[in-house]
Amino acid sequence: MDLDSQLANLREYLSGTTSALRAQQSLLRQIPAEARESQDEEQSLPFPRSETQNAHLKTIVVTHNEVNDMHGTGLLVKRLFPDDSSVMHLRSHLNYGGNDFGSSALLIPGYENPFDLFHYLSQAIKGARIESVFCVPFSSEDLEIALAVSEICQAPLGVYIMDDQNLSGGLICDEVMQKTLERASVRFAISEEMLRAYEGKFGHKFYYLPPTVEDSRLCLEPIAAKSSRGIMLGNIWAPEWFATFRHCVRDSGIEIDWYGNSNGLAEFDEKELSKEGIHYQGVLPEQELSEKLRDYAFTLLISEPLSEKSTHWLARFSLPTRLITCVASGNLPVIVLGSSDSAASAFVQKFDLGVICPYEGVALKAAVSELSGPKRQEEIRMKAAALAPSLSNLGMQDWLMKAVDEGCPPSNRFEAIRNFDKASLVPWIEPKVPSWVAHYEAESWQVLNLIKRVGLEFDFVIDVGASNGMFSRLVDKALELDHRRTRMILVEPQLEAYRRLNSWFFEEIPEAECVAVALGVESGEMTLHVTSALYDSSAFLPLIETEAEPVIVPVKRLEELGRELKLEGRGFLKVDVQGAEHLVIEGAGSFLEQIDLVMLETNLNPPDSSISDFSEIVSMMKCRGFRLFDHSGGWRNPTEGIARQLDAWFIRQDVECPVVSSEAPVAEIRP
Repeated sequence: MDLDSQLANLREYLSGTTSALRAQQSLLRQIPAEARESQDEEQSLPFPRSETQNAHLKTIVVTHNEVNDMHGTGLLVKRLFPDDSSVMHLRSHLNYGGNDFGSSALLIPGYENPFDLFHYLSQAIKGARIESVFCVPFSSEDLEIALAVSEICQAPLGVYIMDDQNLSGGLICDEVMQKTLERASVRFAISEEMLRAYEGKFGHKFYYLPPTVEDSRLCLEPIAAKSSRGIMLGNIWAPEWFATFRHCVRDSGIEIDWYGNSNGLAEFDEKELSKEGIHYQGVLPEQELSEKLRDYAFTLLISEPLSEKSTHWLARFSLPTRLITCVASGNLPVIVLGSSDSAASAFVQKFDLGVICPYEGVALKAAVSELSGPKRQEEIRMKAAALAPSLSNLGMQDWLMKAVDEGCPPSNRFEAIRNFDKASLVPWIEPKVPSWVAHYEAESWQVLNLIKRVGLEFDFVIDVGASNGMFSRLVDKALELDHRRTRMILVEPQLEAYRRLNSWFFEEIPEAECVAVALGVESGEMTLHVTSALYDSSAFLPLIETEAEPVIVPVKRLEELGRELKLEGRGFLKVDVQGAEHLVIEGAGSFLEQIDLVMLETNLNPPDSSISDFSEIVSMMKCRGFRLFDHSGGWRNPTEGIARQLDAWFIRQDVECPVVSSEAPVAEIRP
């Protein structure tokens, strides 16, 4: 039976008391010894927590191992969720000596089939009011746990790929990964390289989420090094890799202090290691380590040569937490030891934070010499300090949970530090559309979401041809307008008729100001051909394919309306008036100078020469200082599906989209 069928039968299965009891007994026999001997704060079967004890839990975080300071994933998860008072932490393995995260923590035992897993988890989280699930996977088990709790709780799922175990590693199979990505409301990747690779293989939208650093530990004023020695952070994952690293440092003659977890994979004699120039210091608390970083002249980041395959997944796609810690907390120049074809190397090269060096003693010695000069030291430290605010974890937990809930990040905070050429073109995958958006609004929502991401803001929005207020509601919700600042103006000559037909959209935006008037080239009156459906009513009879009644309606120039309403600041203008869009623009006059964004419904092949087609609209807007920005929606022929209308979005030529910048004021370097 496939997973879909198992999910469909889940509730029926769980309702069977006898079979559920047998499943629980089976699970009890499967609990590994380390789970039974786990720390007091971690729970395993049977379940000592009551439903009342679980009532405060709102978020489930699923990882492969414990979350603690002994490895990079643990550090990063703690930075993403600094307030873990309502977090339940689920994990599938025990490798780092104990958990330091979550109000409740569970080591999930092995299971024979999804039914056993579902029953175990449904009992474990009973009474919890879970609002979101967030998974940082390293194996298929982790994803299966996340899928199960997301299904049981009917909660949105966020997935964060920190370490690749699908493209290069083999612990996550394609079937489980694809299933999880389809289920996920939002997906994150730790590096630009990871993002592009996963989008390319699975065809789902990913967002960039680099490692972050606790805001209070950022170094915003670069400090001169107190020592000529280097520092190395983090774990070493393979004996062969460690041996190559030792030979390289010994041959270079440099001295480094190593803070990290030897992880049992690299046994060594500390005295012998010190003779080779590597001084092992063990693991320090993060606060103490952040302060000590600033004493060093450089950091050495060892990255496995990509010709070796034992940890190929780590070298190519992952952006190490220790790299971001050294840059943001210490402003240290970086030497990446290993291949230049890695996410770490690309990050260092993009921001000119150091050098890439092969595993050769002579090359390493030369790299240290290059970075030790006073001018180069000052230059890199100032660049690192400028970058540091973009790597802060300030507000990250709320940002992340809002992204999981809404299906896309609420802001564009990491776009400026993505490692890609902004002039390049890529196959673009649109974000997931929220469930409240109707299918025929999806493309318009995508453009509005883009407007929101790039940071355009408006003092007023004018919806000309507002009909029942449906588009205004879409704008209001997609842009999350603050009506204390932004005025919403609905302009519709058939306003009362639409209210009688359906008042629901108007009720959704009670702050809106409604004006019952048509807009045109001159103020006065005009004949509007009104159909029974209202939506396809037009001043141009050739556009109407059904019976219509001529109605005289008042007309104003947009320029006049703006003056009457005392509209100030910058605005967004939407015009959908069935072929008369060009007349509204012609009547805008000097008021158009206050508009930064315009959406116009256009006709691709109009039935009458009095109606402007798409190319004429584009030319008209270009003459008025606007460039084509995007397009959406439109209507098609009902038989062949040939496009007949298209919504064209225009942005003012001199408007620069204020994408979050990685630049920041930097003080002079302090001695």
